[in-house]
Amino acid sequence: MFPTTLVVLAYVSAYAWAQFPYDNLCPTGEVGFEGKYSADSSMQSRVVSQTKSYSFCNQNFFRLEAFPYPPLPGKQPEDGVWMTDDQERITDIWGWTSVAVMVSFIMGVFGQSVWIGFRNIFQGIYKPEGREQHIDFGGVEEIFGYVPQIPVGGFPFPLLACDIDDVDQNLVGWNDRQNSYDIHNLIFDVPYAGMRRTKRIEENTRGTPTLKENSAYLLNSQRSFPTEQGLDNPIFSIVKQYPVMNPSDTTT
Repeated sequence: MFPTTLVVLAYVSAYAWAQFPYDNLCPTGEVGFEGKYSADSSMQSRVVSQTKSYSFCNQNFFRLEAFPYPPLPGKQPEDGVWMTDDQERITDIWGWTSVAVMVSFIMGVFGQSVWIGFRNIFQGIYKPEGREQHIDFGGVEEIFGYVPQIPVGGFPFPLLACDIDDVDQNLVGWNDRQNSYDIHNLIFDVPYAGMRRTKRIEENTRGTPTLKENSAYLLNSQRSFPTEQGLDNPIFSIVKQYPVMNPSDTTT
């Protein structure tokens, strides 16, 4: 709270000194005047004299042509200088002091983030925290993957919008105990050239990790590509899974 108060103090004080005396009058440098004027109804006259001549000038820094910050004496218009020599010196001090306070405040608040971002361009500075738990993503039973699906009102399950033949079915996030995921998959409604199969598997396939490993995948699936009204490229999302292989499954 105190740094913010200090910034506001420096900012307001700089303009307070710069716009003094707030009367919008500037000396013209011309000779003053002297005249005889009637002061009241008695027609008595008085001599009024003034050795300096003044004209209207705008002392509001925010209405000057120059950018208003910082408020410095040099931004006074040539035809409307109202500051005295002492006021110009004080205004210079307060103007640049407000800039220094403002820059210090910005560097104090955002400097560390800016410096870390700059260093990160040329040098890796990330340091992981914690310890390795030796728990793979696939080893967490109740974890789900990002499988594109669309919730639709009136349907008991979301509609899938991708090919999940090679994806572990546990990653989908829900299970229809009566039917296969194919019943809820939109890719079979819009066949395209290159899709691996066009016929849905109707029965539940959760007995195997993936649809591709299920016996119905080869027996009941129509594994022919559409030749009419097909599309050259898939129009649905593409999902990939890279499961961790056991050392016994690898060969050298």
